[in-house]
Amino acid sequence: MSIGEYPGEPETRRGGRRVFLVAYVVATILTIPQALADLAEGFTWVAVLNLVLLVPLARLLLAMWRWPRRFPALLAVVFALVSAGIWMKITMFGGLFASGLAAIFGLLVSLAALMAAACHPIRPPMRCST
Repeated sequence: MSIGEYPGEPETRRGGRRVFLVAYVVATILTIPQALADLAEGFTWVAVLNLVLLVPLARLLLAMWRWPRRFPALLAVVFALVSAGIWMKITMFGGLFASGLAAIFGLLVSLAALMAAACHPIRPPMRCST
């Protein structure tokens, strides 16, 4: 997973980025069966929202591969998109999902994106341990 890699990057940062990217790819792929399950259960708008958000999130992964120096900015966009999707789902259904795990997992991915962007060495806005 050399996506977002830059010359001279410490192994600890490279490992952290790899872990985040693996989780990002897995979450993006698992969105498809979840959207189909939501569609089968009658949550049409949730399924549509998941599938609509899938396109820009997949394109952002390609952008991270193409422009590794823009990794922090692209992670901020990932954070914004995932957060917006969660808040739209909560607004549509009043937060009444069968389980709160969907919102919790999405928030964890969003926070991981925010932390990865904050700790990236190109433009670190906060002090991160290495």
